[in-house]
Amino acid sequence: MNRMQVMVLVVAMLAACNSRREAMTTSSYGTEMLMGEVAVSGMPNGSPAGVAVSVRGTGMSMLLGESGEFTFAGVPADALLDFSRPADGIEASMKVNAGTGFLTVELTRTTATASAKKSRRRGVGATREAVSEFEGIIRSASAGSIVLFTSKKVEVTIALTPETVIRKGQTPVAAADLKPEMRVHVKAKQDGELYTAAVVIVQNDGSDDGEGDDGEERPATREHEGSVVRAGATELVVFTSHKVEVTFAITGDTVIRKGNTPVAAEEIQAGWRVHVKATANADGSNTATRVTVQSTKVK
Repeated sequence: MNRMQVMVLVVAMLAACNSRREAMTTSSYGTEMLMGEVAVSGMPNGSPAGVAVSVRGTGMSMLLGESGEFTFAGVPADALLDFSRPADGIEASMKVNAGTGFLTVELTRTTATASAKKSRRRGVGATREAVSEFEGIIRSASAGSIVLFTSKKVEVTIALTPETVIRKGQTPVAAADLKPEMRVHVKAKQDGELYTAAVVIVQNDGSDDGEGDDGEERPATREHEGSVVRAGATELVVFTSHKVEVTFAITGDTVIRKGNTPVAAEEIQAGWRVHVKATANADGSNTATRVTVQSTKVK
């Protein structure tokens, strides 16, 4: 084998290694959610506070509080969880199947095992909170809660805590960065009529800005809801839930419906409640693409 053949072989081997490494990196992320709690046993410090939990190979990690609860989004189907607390020598790992529901982990200094029974912190026979899922548009947001207008056309207030996992894709999002008009998917624990978010997945930032698959810049798409101030064949003015008046151009392409019934633009009356999907144009104007009449009751 001459020198040229050796060089070609080395380049091929390096390319194969890089390909395998890239495949491993790509496959380290999944789409499942993983929720659970940790109970520490056989240790002087029986509290889970300060235990670091991470999903191996993904960069996702969190530090447990007194509740011992953890939540991760975008977890591979067959994931490895690592637990550590250097202060008392905890170093353990376990394999989990994401998406199988709430997980209870019994943790010792060197072992972590899934347990079907409730942790001792909750007591014998104690039950877990119900888990509910919502999808919709944020109406208002603060550091401690969001008000969500859901796909079922109702508003729900959902509390945010330091343990709430908030992500857009694999990128963490701060609670303070949640804004009105963002579309989100929320997994929340329910206690009576109170909801506390475990996971908030930001689906978009209130617009579909950006380039399409063909590289062409596309106009932003936004959604508004409120009461009609005035309406005509070519224009609709709505006093929105954010207490501002927004003017929308009505075109021949605008779809206007009440349920499955088409409505003419001229038939819309002041005081009707509507939901408007519109494109935000470069000059600051808005063009309605769809108007849904929610109520014709005039207050």
